[in-house]
Amino acid sequence: MSTVLERIATDAAKFVDPNTFGQAATWTHIGSPPASINVLFNEEVEIPSPEDSNILTTAPAAVCRTSNVPTAARKDTLAVDSITYYVQRVEPKAGGLSLLILSRQSVL
Repeated sequence: MSTVLERIATDAAKFVDPNTFGQAATWTHIGSPPASINVLFNEEVEIPSPEDSNILTTAPAAVCRTSNVPTAARKDTLAVDSITYYVQRVEPKAGGLSLLILSRQSVL
C-alpha cells in the first residue's frame, strides 16, 4: 500500500507530464550541463507583495518536480519553446514540486 506522500509524488509527476498539462524544457544550473525536464509553464503569474496581499508584479513561472532541479538557484536558466528565461527565485511547494519565478532578462 502506498503512503500519502508517495501518492502526492505520483500526482506531481502527472501534473508536469507533457502528455497532460506539462511541456519539455531545458534547465541549466550554473557550472553544470543542461538537463531536460518537464514543467508546467505560465507566461504570466501574479507575484504578491511580501508585505500585503496586493499584486506586486507579474512574471513568467514554471512548476517542476523538485527532484529534477535539486540545486536550482537564482541565475540558473530555463529554456521553454526556444526562449531562455533566468531563474529569479525558487519556491519549494508541497508534493515534491518547486515553483521557479523567471525573468526574460538576466538577473544580477
